[in-house]
Amino acid sequence: MKKNFSINLVYAFISVLIFKEIVFSTSFFEINPVINKLIDFIAYGVFILHIFKRLKLPRNEMILLILLGLITFVSSILIFNFTLFTSYLIYVLSIIEGKNKIIKTIFYSSLISIIFVIIIYAYNYNIGTIAKVHEHNGRSRHFFGYTSPNIISYYAIWTFLSYYYLNFYNKKNIFFATIPIIVLYKFTQSNTMLFILCVSLIFLIFKWEKMINYLCKNGLLIILIFLFTSIILYYKDNNIGIQINNFFNQRIYYSLKAIKTFGISIIGLNNINYTQSNIIVDVTYINLLCKFGLLYILILFFICNRISKKNIYIDKILIIIWMIFALSETAALNFLICFAPILDAKNFYKGGYKNE
Repeated sequence: MKKNFSINLVYAFISVLIFKEIVFSTSFFEINPVINKLIDFIAYGVFILHIFKRLKLPRNEMILLILLGLITFVSSILIFNFTLFTSYLIYVLSIIEGKNKIIKTIFYSSLISIIFVIIIYAYNYNIGTIAKVHEHNGRSRHFFGYTSPNIISYYAIWTFLSYYYLNFYNKKNIFFATIPIIVLYKFTQSNTMLFILCVSLIFLIFKWEKMINYLCKNGLLIILIFLFTSIILYYKDNNIGIQINNFFNQRIYYSLKAIKTFGISIIGLNNINYTQSNIIVDVTYINLLCKFGLLYILILFFICNRISKKNIYIDKILIIIWMIFALSETAALNFLICFAPILDAKNFYKGGYKNE
């Protein structure tokens, strides 16, 4: 009975954190900063207590996991941002309870939260209390109460991807689930969401195992080479670099500016303020290097390499999609939404906890 209560409490607080992030990130609702932090720390307490009760690993794996937890905790304190520490806890919980159960919780919690936001937005838009529609190149983009239409788009596409993971062998259901994403695209005009949707469907239809295996193993290195080559070309005023920067909506320009302004950190810096420096960092890899630390790039290589060695096609697809998404959104570091890296969790312990 106590065991079930502890597990259910963990799932409940995962749902609370997701609902809090998706709903209270809008302009419709405000949450007191003190209450916001209090909820976070209560959730951390619940997660950590459950982990101490249930986690049993061989000595070497336990030491490595504890060390990783200490590093993410120290980094979080240094930069006053606990996103990575939250993601670490979700990763460990996936080892204990099984990734399928965690992802299923993420799916339902995200879906309910997004539907709630859309209903509130539709009501307020209908009565005329809000009308934040941005006209860009002849396109109308709805913000849905967020500071950018890309925010609800990233919540929506990763909710779709969680469903995609859970129903990978039921293509009919997945194609049906694309309908609300396509409808949402009509309102947000998010190219990233549309691109990720197309990539996921292509990988679903065509089983390119050799290519998937190669990209899973080498994709991160390819992306980093592409990114830094683009930055160097742009720095040298090369026309190709300028065109790439335009294609990525100034992400190369801001990446270069962030590196020049803040340099590269090892485990995290506490003096970075992008806004004060008039910098918009949307690239996860640059955010990691400047703000969170080079160490986390190495951890990503470790995770991608281990997933590439597994004979699970869907896991490889999703980590590749995550790599691509991380090239345009820093939100990729939030495993509560962008869950793909936790697919490595079972592999942390060779025996595994769940037969998934």
